[in-house]
Parts: sequence; C-alpha cells; structure tokens
Amino acid sequence: MLEFRRGAGGHRRFGPAAVGRLRLLRGLCGLGLSLPAIDGVLAGRLPLVEAGAAERAELETLAWRRATLRAVEEADPAERAARLELLASVPGGRAARDGFVAFWRRLISTPLPAEMFDMFLAVGVPSPPPDPTPEQAVAYAGLLSLVEDRSLERKLLARARANWEVIPEEVALLTGGGEAWGMVRPLLLAGRRPEPGPALER
Repeated sequence: MLEFRRGAGGHRRFGPAAVGRLRLLRGLCGLGLSLPAIDGVLAGRLPLVEAGAAERAELETLAWRRATLRAVEEADPAERAARLELLASVPGGRAARDGFVAFWRRLISTPLPAEMFDMFLAVGVPSPPPDPTPEQAVAYAGLLSLVEDRSLERKLLARARANWEVIPEEVALLTGGGEAWGMVRPLLLAGRRPEPGPALER
C-alpha cells in the first residue's frame, strides 16, 4: 500500500517515500521474484538477501530437474529404465549434498574439531553445480546412491576400526595430511611430477 494525500482537487499526491517504494517494486519485479517474495520484502517480513537466496535455490532445483529429465530422454533405450530408477531415487542439488555430509558424519569414528570437519567436507564432498549437465546429474546421483548403500558403510566402518588400532591419533593424521596437501598443491598446479621432498616426508 502506497501512502498518499489528497490535493485540493481531490487528486492523490505521493511523497518521496512512495516513489522509492515504487522503484523497489519495479526492481523486485525486474529480478523475477515471485509475488509472495515481493510481498514479503515490501512488508518487511523478508530481507531482500533472503528472498534472493530462496529464489536462487528454487532456480537451482529447477535446473536439476531439467538436467535429470534430459538425462532420461538422452539415455540409450536399453539403459533408460535403470537411469530413471537411479535419478528418481535420490534428491538433486543441495539436498543431495546433505546426504554426503550425513554419510561422513556417520563414518568418521574419531570426533573431529568443527573446523577440521568443515575443511574435510570442503575437500571431500563435491558441491553440486548450480546448472548441471545431464551427465553431471547422473554422476552425482550415482555417487549419492553409493553412499546410501549401508553395506558399503559397514565395510568402511570396519576398516576404520581396524585402522584405529594401528593409528589411534586420527586427528594428528588428518592434520598432517592437510599440511602435506598444502605443501604439494602448488607443485601439482605447476605441473611438477612427484619427487622426494618436504611434502613427501610430511
């Protein structure tokens, strides 16, 4: 609702605040925000940043749906049913990444500091592309179906328990591994072949 006052002739007169509100409305419409989001922003119930993030997440969801539909359409007829079953059984996008995070939370037997766990996730859990190709959607779904396989999880947990008997200081191991990776990364990016040196010794 725009505030106004009546002039002498009964005409509505809008002040500077109303002009600013109209500019905001035009900008929100230009961004393509939904009507509920626009209403929330104008009413002050929803910060503009949150409205934009929610709309972007919705667009990413639609992008995953488009990619999965194309992946089914483009599949070889003999593989189409299996691909459909795979893509229909797992979520896409950010919801899929939550499945990877839950998998590693169950698998890591040693309590890790939050900062180290976040660093591990940043390296070890692939972030879904916001606008995936059909091939990426299939690969991501296949990877997620693996981590949802409880038999694989049982085998990895058994191996972790066996490793713990040999390496009880898992945090120290992960810390050292991270340090070694930090030392070797610039060498790899420069195209250097593996060689003796401080990173290997670490």
